[in-house]
Amino acid sequence: MGTTVRECVTLNRGTVAVGQTVVGKNCLLMSCAHIAHDCIIGDGAIIGYSTGIAGHVEIGDYAILSASIGAHQFCKIGKSVMVGAGAMINMDVIPYVTVQGDRAVFVGLNLIGLERKKLSFLRLKI
Repeated sequence: MGTTVRECVTLNRGTVAVGQTVVGKNCLLMSCAHIAHDCIIGDGAIIGYSTGIAGHVEIGDYAILSASIGAHQFCKIGKSVMVGAGAMINMDVIPYVTVQGDRAVFVGLNLIGLERKKLSFLRLKI
């Protein structure tokens, strides 16, 4: 409900083993994004242009994945994460952080995301 799916986006259905691919409310899937089988995308997530999400990936609420990102299968990307353009995610990303680079590395807290949610990083429950 309220999710925008732009042109050339591919959303694969779930496999027999798991059964479903889920996209939350009020998400934006930009053009040429690919969401593979058995993924769970949280509410308010933004998936950028030409981003590829492999199977069984979980993306938390309000996460922002910039353009041309690759996410390896079975990774979990926490809520309110900001991922820089061109990043390759091959392991889990904790909530409320910013990551970037080939084999994405932590570069700081997502302070803008925290501010938008009116959260203080001193009160976070991770």
